[in-house]
Amino acid sequence: MSVHSVHIYPIKSCGGISARQALVERNGFRFDRKWMVVDEEKNRMVTQRKCPELARVRTALPVEALTISDPTAVRGALTVSVDDRTLEVPLEERVWGLARRKATVWSFTAEGCLDEGDEAADFFTKLVKFPCRLVRFNEDCTRRTEEGFAPRGQTAFSDGFPFLVATRESLDAVNDQLELQGDEKVPMDRFRANVVLQGLGEPFVEDRIKQIQIESAEPTIFDLVKPCSRCTVTTVDQEAGQGTGRQPLQALTTIHSGKKAEYGRKEWDRVPFFGWNGVVDPSMIGRVVSVDSAARVMSTRDEK
Repeated sequence: MSVHSVHIYPIKSCGGISARQALVERNGFRFDRKWMVVDEEKNRMVTQRKCPELARVRTALPVEALTISDPTAVRGALTVSVDDRTLEVPLEERVWGLARRKATVWSFTAEGCLDEGDEAADFFTKLVKFPCRLVRFNEDCTRRTEEGFAPRGQTAFSDGFPFLVATRESLDAVNDQLELQGDEKVPMDRFRANVVLQGLGEPFVEDRIKQIQIESAEPTIFDLVKPCSRCTVTTVDQEAGQGTGRQPLQALTTIHSGKKAEYGRKEWDRVPFFGWNGVVDPSMIGRVVSVDSAARVMSTRDEK
């Protein structure tokens, strides 16, 4: 088993970056879901669920910024582009001259986020066609993951957890079902995973894995704490920024609903799942996960 790919999504619901290496921080990989588009009036998250065109936004980061050990030494800019327009967002926190703004993800509100200014606001307002702002997560803010699954975990602007782990074998199973139903196959980017594993032998083996270790320069241990329920974002073509109907949700519901997976929760029975949400112990902070690194199962859910 090995790491097939590593992905970072600097701006929630915008295009991601496929990286060779990524550094683990308290809220996930460095710069993952560090920024978010919010509506100007209520400061609530704007995502592909309402605005699929966000998928067309491309992001780029300096390679060295992803792994440099000292966060205060990070320089350069996040490059954001769509069509013929480009925006540069400095990586250094510009605490002087920037307004502070609340930002709400589901039921959580982050206080004192950095508003990235009028140029960034104009960039996204023109794309989604209503007034919005680009905000940066405030490192002074603490957002805990779900207490029932990972009470000590923290995250930034992700939906709920700092890491999402998926497998190539599970994607293959979804695509086999799509083909059986006469529909087009989908790429992994529909599921917006952070770490994609390969070599597990069969699909959805991750359901049985409780803890996995990635053997990079310093081993990094991920606790898989909650299966990831899937929403309409999976139906958005991540290149075109357009919805494609009900697939792959229908195929996924057929082969891997909560009931099919035997998760044992009645409220999950008809919900489609793909991948597992993960957290790390604070001792893992500062370690680097690399593509092609070997991975091994440390513990499973059926162990006593």
